[in-house]
Amino acid sequence: GGGGGGGGVGEKGKRKRKKSISLTDKNMHTSASGARNNSLRSRSRIHSDSTVGENGIPQMQPFAHRTDYSIFQKLVPRHLFNSYHIKLEDDGYGAGDETRSFVLSSLAFHRVSHVCCVLCSSRITVYDKFPLLDGTFYLSPVRTSVHSLEVESKGDEPQFLSAVCLSCMVGINKVTCQHCLSAWNGNVHQIGTMYTYDVFAALPCCPSSVQCNSCRKQVVDLSKLKMSFSQLSSQLACPHCGTQAHHLIKPLVRFKVEVAPAGTSKHTTTDS
Repeated sequence: GGGGGGGGVGEKGKRKRKKSISLTDKNMHTSASGARNNSLRSRSRIHSDSTVGENGIPQMQPFAHRTDYSIFQKLVPRHLFNSYHIKLEDDGYGAGDETRSFVLSSLAFHRVSHVCCVLCSSRITVYDKFPLLDGTFYLSPVRTSVHSLEVESKGDEPQFLSAVCLSCMVGINKVTCQHCLSAWNGNVHQIGTMYTYDVFAALPCCPSSVQCNSCRKQVVDLSKLKMSFSQLSSQLACPHCGTQAHHLIKPLVRFKVEVAPAGTSKHTTTDS
């Protein structure tokens, strides 16, 4: 059982067995404070889920409240159905509270209570407590999807919040690289939380996924790759032409997505 969470999953305690296991390292976002800028404010209306109230003031649909975990029992492979792979509420205040605050306040700022998967475009409900969604959120300095939302950034680079649905993460929807035909495996990431790196750049699969944006030569040697997930999302200097860019954050069109028929579950796909 178990399995890694891409370097972002750690065990916080064992009082209630696996319930307290959550993302605890520096890859988790640790601040939800600070003012939004005017350009973000103007763009927030594009993705709005708000409705107009009786007084003419836009009112956002509230975040949903999860009542059960039946969706995970249906879709998540048995060996991943535990609180190590599914982010649950922490006991007391911790990094999870700040992550939840950041996500919900960012979405509230954009007046949305739903998001869309960057791979299959399915609509994903956002909940008020962990697991925050049936899938996972991630932050990236590059906008690779029309479904990504620009959110507050603490640094000089912009920051975009995106989501991947549960079906794409666990392989019910078949997601494959169009260059090497290998399957993207989202099972290494924890469900229902947020990562502060690009989850696709974190898992390069072939030479095309590590090509320089300028000279098309490999920026890193896949056979000797020892970088952390977050480093793979950062700006890198090409050793061949010197171009500095987010070379490993590629457009998501490099993936072919085959959406499974409605009602497909883990029992009708490969359940290892």
